[in-house]
Amino acid sequence: MKQLTVGIRFISAFLALSCSRSAEAETLGLPTLSITVSKRQHIAGEPIIAKLKLANESGQPLPRVFGSNEDFGDTADFAFIVTTGHGAVVFDGRRQGADVIRAVLQTIKPSEFWQCEQMFLPWSNLQKRGEMDQNTPIPLLAAGLYELTSKVLWSLPQKEGVLITSNSVELQIKEPTGIDLEAVKLMQSPEVVGFFEGTRGGKPKAITTLLANYPGSTYAKYARARLILDEEKDIWNTNRSAATVSEKEGLANLISDALNYVQKHKDMPLSDNILLYCARMNRILDRENESIRLLNRLVKDFPQSDAAEPAQAQLQKWTKPFEPGGKPALPTAKRMPVVVYALIGVIVIFVISTIVLLKKKTSSGSK
Repeated sequence: MKQLTVGIRFISAFLALSCSRSAEAETLGLPTLSITVSKRQHIAGEPIIAKLKLANESGQPLPRVFGSNEDFGDTADFAFIVTTGHGAVVFDGRRQGADVIRAVLQTIKPSEFWQCEQMFLPWSNLQKRGEMDQNTPIPLLAAGLYELTSKVLWSLPQKEGVLITSNSVELQIKEPTGIDLEAVKLMQSPEVVGFFEGTRGGKPKAITTLLANYPGSTYAKYARARLILDEEKDIWNTNRSAATVSEKEGLANLISDALNYVQKHKDMPLSDNILLYCARMNRILDRENESIRLLNRLVKDFPQSDAAEPAQAQLQKWTKPFEPGGKPALPTAKRMPVVVYALIGVIVIFVISTIVLLKKKTSSGSK
């Protein structure tokens, strides 16, 4: 009972210290948000993939608002603003979706950072919402030079949030040609905006038509990436298991399609995220070796990507390192009983030793 009390006091002291450090760090400054894009030239209606990095450049610890890169990427508090060379705002896109829970118990050290990639479709969206409906084509950005900036909400529990603004990057929008000129009309469907953000889900009619009639278009490449990621994330995040033969076949086909996509589109910035989910899907199918192989490939081929962090964590959590071609160690969930049994064994030996020692002392005292 005494040991339990000591343990409770230790945990309480740890939480108090963590919260105290977070409260102290709160007054020290703000992290810095930076934005880069996979390429500077796009055609009208082409989605943009922006890489966001939120770094602690203050020289002091700051509250760890996001637990991981994936938490950072899942926040609903992103905004993307596109302006003309004269500073006029033509696009102001606010991401919509469920926000992440922010419980600050630790700090992020100087030079540490979070990063993620976000896909969105810029268009001239400053008209009054009442003037548009789902049947009205959205006006895409005209050809020209633009500036792109981003904002993210820095919000601490029970504190007023602060919007952090990034640097600006230059974008050049060009008119589509060839097959893209024929397909661009489908990118004017209002339903595709939320689809490319990853907040709408499903497969809009315009996307079905795009993939069926214009599979070789620039737009189709982005649509396929979004569909693959959405399906993989939905399966993983809902802990859905592949129970039936049909479900297992469907999941195997999804993995195969995703890996073929990565092989064909090596320049797609979201390939690292697709590989991460392929590894997770293989784990659902009990393909332990293949899962580990993909995680190692991800860490090796994309060491600086946002997906490398969860890949490293899962390599450490799921299995112990093993030689190529060898059998993986038992997953952590299966190793736990062994640890418990070992602990019980140590306790039993300690108790027996104590009893024996006490008997010896009692026997010596009686003599």
